[in-house]
Amino acid sequence: MSAKQHNQHNKPSLSSAKKLRLVFLGSPACALPTLKALLASPHSIELIITQPDKPSGRGRRLQPPPVKIFAEENGLPVYQTKRIRKDEQARLLLEKIKPDVGVVVAFGQIIPPSILDIPPYGFLNVHFSLLPHYRGASPVAHALLNGEEKTGITIFRLNEKMDEGDILTRREVEILPDETAGELEARLAEIGAELLLETLAKIDEIPPQPQDHSQATYAPLLNKEDGLINWEATAREIYNRIRAFNPWPSAYTFFRGERVKLLRAKVVRFKEEPSITWQEKVNQAFSGKALSGEAPLSKALSVETSSGETPSGETPLVDAPSAQTPSDERNQKSRQETHSPEEKIIKPVNPGEIIAVEKEGLYVSCGQGTTLLLEEVQPANKKAMPAYQFSLGRRIKPGEAFDSSPNPK
Repeated sequence: MSAKQHNQHNKPSLSSAKKLRLVFLGSPACALPTLKALLASPHSIELIITQPDKPSGRGRRLQPPPVKIFAEENGLPVYQTKRIRKDEQARLLLEKIKPDVGVVVAFGQIIPPSILDIPPYGFLNVHFSLLPHYRGASPVAHALLNGEEKTGITIFRLNEKMDEGDILTRREVEILPDETAGELEARLAEIGAELLLETLAKIDEIPPQPQDHSQATYAPLLNKEDGLINWEATAREIYNRIRAFNPWPSAYTFFRGERVKLLRAKVVRFKEEPSITWQEKVNQAFSGKALSGEAPLSKALSVETSSGETPSGETPLVDAPSAQTPSDERNQKSRQETHSPEEKIIKPVNPGEIIAVEKEGLYVSCGQGTTLLLEEVQPANKKAMPAYQFSLGRRIKPGEAFDSSPNPK
């Protein structure tokens, strides 16, 4: 008799049992909602398996994973393993415990068949996407990176391959406008905990559904270099990258050789005025008119939501300035001396170039004639701050540019 057949004959009946004996495998903070839900449920957590402590921070001191901290605070047994595939002690420990089911949330390691076959119900994974889409370690970030408007949670039974096991339950979730990866992951973690409990309650009644592998897409692990912004990309592509990489690894760029993280932004577009081109509007923004109280840029621009629509009423992003700073007056005087009111400014706008500095942020030129409003940034070794505050501290002026290198040519 195979291990799988043996498991099928030895499944406990939930109708006659009040609780399941389970093991939990997970490491980061996004695993905590499920762990907390299980602890508050009738089920019994017999063991928690998590990653080893890792060096963190400037001092590179060893820090325990959030799951270990929670387990110790609640008196739950913890076992840490660097590589469970070759950890004979972990296998022997599980064989001794004889759990009914295993629950996995962001464990970060491939579990071998010798362990997968131990619980009669197998190991159920809480995955933060609608499988077979976005298999892999970073499903939330890749969904945002690709501009998805919906994602979801999948509860599936693990097999020896990555995220290819049979599906038990799924729940679709709408991605909110301007939601970052950190915010979306936290929300999915709560939804996943709820769905996992529902799945366990009906585990004998749910027929497993094989995945359609022809529809599979992948979400590989991110690295720090992925966060570098290419200003030749469109504003929407950069906006998606900023959301997808917040909080980690963080989208970043360089300004005057300084590395700057980009934390919040919005896509900007000009209102429909077919007779006026994008370049002409930018020219107006650079002209003395933009500082005279008419604020043509504010009349020309409106913000997009993540779905590409503008808010109701087409509310302008920038209010006409009620007062000018001394530097504004000097800039206006200089521009008025250089250009007559009838003369158009012939100024190429390159990707990464700052079009305007306003209280709501920095308007930056991007690829294909698109514009991004930077709202929040974080300079190196500094706290996060509004982009306007960043501009004041550095006296940033339109015409300066962000770069993809600390030493631009």
